[in-house]
Amino acid sequence: MDIFSAGCVIAELFTEGVPLFDLSQLLAYRKGHFQTEHVLLKIEDRSIRELVAQMVQREPEKRLTAEEYLKQQRGKAFPDIFYTFLQPYMAQFAKETFQSADERVLVIRKDLDNILHNLRGGSSSSTSSQESSDCVLSSREEQGLIVLVSVITSCLQTLHSCDSKLAALELILHLAPRLGVDILLDRITPYLLHFCNDPVPRVRAQAVRTLAKVLALVKEVPRNDVNIYPEYILPGIAHLAQDDATIVRLAYAENIAHLAESALRFLELVQENNVNTEQDLSGEDTEEILHPNENYDSELQALHEMVQQKVVTLLSDSENIVKQSLMENGITRLCVFFGRQKANDVLLSHMITFLNDKNDWHLRGAFFDSIVGVAAYVGWQSSSILKPLLQQGLSDTEEFVIYKALNALTCMCQLGLLQKPHIYEFVSDIAPFLCHPNLWIRYGAVGFITVIAQHLNVADVYCKLMPHLNPFITQPIIQIDKELVLLSVLKEPVSRSIFDYALRSKDIASLFRHLLLRQKKRAGSIPECPTPEDPAIAQLLKKLLSQGMTEAEEDKLLALKDFMLKSNKAKANMGEQSHLGEAVQTGVIDLAMLGITGRQVDLVKPKAEAEDKRARKHTKQDSTMNEEWKSMFGSQEPSSAQTTTTADGPASQIRKSAVAPAVPVLQSVASGPPTSAASTPARRSFSSWCSRREQCSAERMAKQMMESAEWESRPPPPGLTLLAVASDNGSIQLLAVEANKPPKSPKVSPSRPGLWTCRRTAVRSTSTISTLAPVGVGVRHRQRLAGRLGPSLQLQRLDLRHDLRLGLITSFTVDMHQCWLCLGTSSGTMACWDMRFQLPHLKPLPPCSSTNQTAADASALPIIRHRSCPGE
Repeated sequence: MDIFSAGCVIAELFTEGVPLFDLSQLLAYRKGHFQTEHVLLKIEDRSIRELVAQMVQREPEKRLTAEEYLKQQRGKAFPDIFYTFLQPYMAQFAKETFQSADERVLVIRKDLDNILHNLRGGSSSSTSSQESSDCVLSSREEQGLIVLVSVITSCLQTLHSCDSKLAALELILHLAPRLGVDILLDRITPYLLHFCNDPVPRVRAQAVRTLAKVLALVKEVPRNDVNIYPEYILPGIAHLAQDDATIVRLAYAENIAHLAESALRFLELVQENNVNTEQDLSGEDTEEILHPNENYDSELQALHEMVQQKVVTLLSDSENIVKQSLMENGITRLCVFFGRQKANDVLLSHMITFLNDKNDWHLRGAFFDSIVGVAAYVGWQSSSILKPLLQQGLSDTEEFVIYKALNALTCMCQLGLLQKPHIYEFVSDIAPFLCHPNLWIRYGAVGFITVIAQHLNVADVYCKLMPHLNPFITQPIIQIDKELVLLSVLKEPVSRSIFDYALRSKDIASLFRHLLLRQKKRAGSIPECPTPEDPAIAQLLKKLLSQGMTEAEEDKLLALKDFMLKSNKAKANMGEQSHLGEAVQTGVIDLAMLGITGRQVDLVKPKAEAEDKRARKHTKQDSTMNEEWKSMFGSQEPSSAQTTTTADGPASQIRKSAVAPAVPVLQSVASGPPTSAASTPARRSFSSWCSRREQCSAERMAKQMMESAEWESRPPPPGLTLLAVASDNGSIQLLAVEANKPPKSPKVSPSRPGLWTCRRTAVRSTSTISTLAPVGVGVRHRQRLAGRLGPSLQLQRLDLRHDLRLGLITSFTVDMHQCWLCLGTSSGTMACWDMRFQLPHLKPLPPCSSTNQTAADASALPIIRHRSCPGE
């Protein structure tokens, strides 16, 4: 009975879903009153038809087993590739340990190269034998691919993860060039449209890209798929033009031109098939094809309306990146698709509005990149429309856009899309760019002028073009149409600093009026140049002259006068618009708008005091403190100039007064109870904070900080906190902070004779301590500090010479008993010193091997001791 059921299933697969029996027919067939020949005749493949006829025989003893059928039909109904590769490979998906659809797709993607290799028959012995069996190999590969595609498509609707869906789309795109038209349209396209409605935006975007590439591979249209575009594909993806995800709309904008091209090709192929098969049609079909042109025109108009609606939606998108993508990825194709009239009315009319966006210079640059193709298709009639747009681009505030406008003008001149009067106007505007400080703008101007010289006759070149070039070249030339020749005779451009400073000035018009008077005085037109009445102009002129502005520079600025006035005005308008805008990006993030609130936690919980008592206490303390102490230790009253920094976790609160110098901190370290902190700026002063009270400034210690670099201490008294301060000349100063004694602000004093013995160490003036680390308190109650001083390491009055061939010292640490010193170097090497004998280890530890980093690029990070091994 299993063989009979399998035969019914195979018959239904090959008859496009028509079952072999219904219930009444099955009962009649069992009694011998029904025959299956009229249904089996619908199966085109003779081998399959014979196989099904044998499998559905009424007598069970006449049916063979599955193994016998496989042997019998090898090379007939079942191709050889099924026995050699497909059946063993597909068996892994039918094991008892059931694999999910996601797992099957990922496995197939991993094995795809091996699968295709086996479908081609493996490696051939020679090229001639491969060429002689091309048709066999292609048939063999096609049969195997049909089975593989069936396995893939059976998994598509049950995929869950995003990665597996993207992997399935990747498989389809890789296999599509090897598949036939029927498989692409009937088996692949429906699943791609299914993915276009996936909840994940990445899948929808990739599905659109895959759909456009798959449909571009279709070179012929079956008769039953003549209306697949207007009735199935375009309506199925129409919603993507207004998708919530920007990446989906972006993908749709990238591929809508390709989809429109494919739709037009489908329509033309259908029209060609209708004309070629007109004589074979009769009856109603003949009446329908009597006027093929009318049918073609109506369908083309309907197709134009569907695509036009989506193109207009994308050109009006809220995200500029969608508009830019549409222009950069097929605006010329859309011009060909729509025709000249709609290209002018639909595309050009919307593209013009992109120049009004003054905040997105990428969009404006993309406009000038795309306008050449549109103008080339519309024709020279668009010259009058594009002229003001190109002039606007030449005076744009962004030099990138100016360069793009120059390139567009050059290309349009090469194509003959500009009329001669318009060309002369552009020459007068572009010639001053020959002295522009931007190199690319100068090159763009040279390219435009040389193209103009190639298209004008000799008389126009010397009468119309040369007068504009003479102020900017050092000597007359003949070969103006040669870019290298023109570049070789150009004068030096205006200085960038002078150009920018003049362009940023508020009253640039008055500046140019005064520069014009100075030029007239040099030419002898006026006897004397009056001093500017406005002191701001006089100061501006003085600043320009101090930056090296010469008379030649003034002439170049005057040549760029029109451009700079327009650019200055445009920048002023942009500034006003930015101030009026509600969503101005000032570089400040409002955390309150994001729902983020700050927290301040004191390290030491203060005693509860009544508000009035605390106020009287603070008032009394401030009244008894003189002005000098207030400037040194700060007031008890909270100041609006204070800034608060809160650490993570049960953070300590550190307050810093505005009187602290705003200079970079090198390094500081504290020993003792964690109630104090210190910072070491690079100006030979330091600041100390107590977490319980306000700042204590000790700038008077500046001279004393430079006197020593090593200390050996006696046991510190209880309650005493030690601060080490490192300065930029390589010296270290040890200070004592008595935070538990009045006054309330910490008392800072330098090392006292008898308690710490200080020893001066010679350090080069160019040394800078970049790392300061507490070495620890040993069994003898000695407090030691060490700083990284460069190649020579000074540690506990021991001069240990480090081998520079191992790299500069980047970090170090000492074990608990001060027996071993471990160094980390910039080359990644670790070196060990025996502190008891002051000897280095014979074999430094080599740098750690890594596949992503070589030893030359390695650098040791700070080294710390492991707590579980203090003695090692």
